[in-house]
Amino acid sequence: MTKYYAFDVLEHIPNDKKVMAEFSRILKKNGEILIHVPNLKRYARLKNSAKAKQMSLEKLYGHFRHGYTLNQLSTLLKENNIAVCDYIYTFGFWAHIACLISAKFKDSVIIFPFLFFLSLIDKSSKFNEYNGGILIRGRRN
Repeated sequence: MTKYYAFDVLEHIPNDKKVMAEFSRILKKNGEILIHVPNLKRYARLKNSAKAKQMSLEKLYGHFRHGYTLNQLSTLLKENNIAVCDYIYTFGFWAHIACLISAKFKDSVIIFPFLFFLSLIDKSSKFNEYNGGILIRGRRN
């Protein structure tokens, strides 16, 4: 079975429909793809914050879109004969805290167990539709 991965890619591509059609074309029957994208609901919630007003994602990161909702991404897959098998929301509150701590103590290995613990706690929020990302697994029909 073939497997492909597209992590934090689709938001950087102007014609995501064409890319998804190509994914579908190269995937063999029952082949799987894992796709991770920024969660548009998270962005919509934060877009009026002071931090969001200070930066333009397009200029800073080369994004053509701020992200996708689960429905948008599911529809994009289904339109290209890729069935949604599973999904989770990623990068919740505790992952954000772990990231901030990691950046502050970037040369310290001793905090790794604590960061790992925070990531486990964060995993419990995998159904929070306002987390930072969406990870979706699809299978070619």
